[in-house]
Amino acid sequence: MFEIPAYADIRKQQGQTCALQYLVSGRTDELVQEGVLVEVGERFEQGGYERFSLLIHAVENCPPRQGMYAVTLPGMRVQQWFLVPIAREGNRIVYEACFNRAASTA
Repeated sequence: MFEIPAYADIRKQQGQTCALQYLVSGRTDELVQEGVLVEVGERFEQGGYERFSLLIHAVENCPPRQGMYAVTLPGMRVQQWFLVPIAREGNRIVYEACFNRAASTA
């Protein structure tokens, strides 16, 4: 199981370029998409849990797919995030990731 990133760490990455690689297909030759972490949503805490979401704009060099992606941001280890394509803006796909974690691990 992978660790959900801390909100403060992800917030510092807003505006940074990232690499996305689709993991669900089982293929090892999946293209790496270049993306930009364009928005880190507001953090909400309730009942001992925090939640927040991210928007990533990725270059459309392969079909948009919902699923697990290896996401690499500068200075961070590779993360595994479930991304959902939610829109197209020009030649970019907008992906969203939502996180919910125990607030005590923040």
